[in-house]
Amino acid sequence: MAVAFDTLKAAQRLRDEAGFSEQQASVLVTTLAEGVGENLATKADIEAMHQATQASIEAVRAEMQASDERTQLAMQASDERMEAAIAAVQAAMQASEERTQAAMRASDERTQLAMQALEERTQLAMQALEERMQAAMREQGQSLKLYLGRLAVGGVGIILASVGIVAAIILTAG
Repeated sequence: MAVAFDTLKAAQRLRDEAGFSEQQASVLVTTLAEGVGENLATKADIEAMHQATQASIEAVRAEMQASDERTQLAMQASDERMEAAIAAVQAAMQASEERTQAAMRASDERTQLAMQALEERTQLAMQALEERMQAAMREQGQSLKLYLGRLAVGGVGIILASVGIVAAIILTAG
């Protein structure tokens, strides 16, 4: 809405109060009327613009609040997905640890069983060797007893060395 500009009143004031000539006042008022004319805003125009600006500000605030809420929801969903992923990784790690522990227990059990079997065979072999040596020593007499005793000690050393090698091979293979 444009403001009415009273050119006649303005020209009269310029003549009466400022001492302008009729021609000077007329040119100045006409120039002002042409330059300002429709460009002057009324109080109603300013109020309407103010209300429109306030409405725009409120719309921007509402959009910012909605955007903030969407961002918070997206962050919350991201947090939940991350927590679920962490829980899945932890569960996988725990399952892997349990499988590893079970495999280690089974390996230990196999090693212990192999060692027990080896020890039993070694004891049986030692007993059998000892019995044979005693029988042979009784038959050969005192001099033969000494010779066979030395031989038995050497045989035991070889068996123990063999047992050590077999145990090392079993442990390496296990």
